[in-house]
Amino acid sequence: MHEYSGSTATGISQELATLIAQAERGEPCPRVTLLTAAGLVQGIPASRSRALEARRAAVREALRTSGVKSLLNRRGPAPEELARPMLQYIDNCPPTPGHMHLVPAAVMPLQGAALNMPTMTVNLSHVVSWWLGLADVSPQRSPGSAVGFVVDF
Repeated sequence: MHEYSGSTATGISQELATLIAQAERGEPCPRVTLLTAAGLVQGIPASRSRALEARRAAVREALRTSGVKSLLNRRGPAPEELARPMLQYIDNCPPTPGHMHLVPAAVMPLQGAALNMPTMTVNLSHVVSWWLGLADVSPQRSPGSAVGFVVDF
């Protein structure tokens, strides 16, 4: 288990560092919203081990529901065998200070569709601001988008 010091040298606020340490200990955490240059990231802070298990479960579920499993089982190795080297690589990587694991997570980019995923790891050096709880995200309205006309001479 890795404890985060929250030192100002890393640029991570003491409060956020405390929340990360709480998640690593397996204690319940409130939903957090992170503002990054790419958009909003929301999720529930979790330990690295919980994030790894969520990732493994998501891979198993994707393989189960994709239809690829039956095709591969007839012609070659099981999909789980194909995914194992990638998952082991992630599992064997040492913890990286300055990162927060969210289980589950959602990303609302500045433009484009929102993404919902079982788990996500966020590099906290990219966080501009953060708060506890959800953010009410409304669709952007551009001036004059409701009324338009064409003049042809």
